[in-house]
Amino acid sequence: MVSQLKKIIQNEKGLTLVEVIASFVLLIIILFSFFTLFVQGSKTTKSSKSIVDATYIAQTEMENAYETITNSDSLATAEKTWITNNSEMGYSKECSGIVPSTSLKYSIYKKEKKPNPNTTITTVMRITQNQDFPTNLSNVIINVYETEGNHKILNVCINEDLIKKAKKAQMENVVEWGVSK
Repeated sequence: MVSQLKKIIQNEKGLTLVEVIASFVLLIIILFSFFTLFVQGSKTTKSSKSIVDATYIAQTEMENAYETITNSDSLATAEKTWITNNSEMGYSKECSGIVPSTSLKYSIYKKEKKPNPNTTITTVMRITQNQDFPTNLSNVIINVYETEGNHKILNVCINEDLIKKAKKAQMENVVEWGVSK
């Protein structure tokens, strides 16, 4: 009986405290790595969804602008549709002028939409025409911005840091006035 007790006491097949702590540390490191991977994946998915939604808005606005431009003979005629037809377009004219040192005439229009109380989606349409060439071609650029909280894109005619940070999507197209008439 005493010899069996000596054998049990001398048996060192168990784990020491150091080995148990080391295994817990390795397990925590592995679990933390997986947790970080899942969190980063969630952030990427949210960001991608925001960009895809903004691209869809830009595409829809470009299609509306294209339809209006091809059915109009001038910017003035199209402008009436964009500004007065609030149910479809709902833009307000922000500014217009001539790009310095060029003959490019531009007009900038803006509209805002709040999909939820904390987010503002601002769509900006910029139309540029070259006055030196007798052509009906215009360059149309649609930018979609997303701001959170109380931040708003106040003046789209001035390049501000907020505008650069908030840009989510851009579409550009060259269109011809009045081609469907």
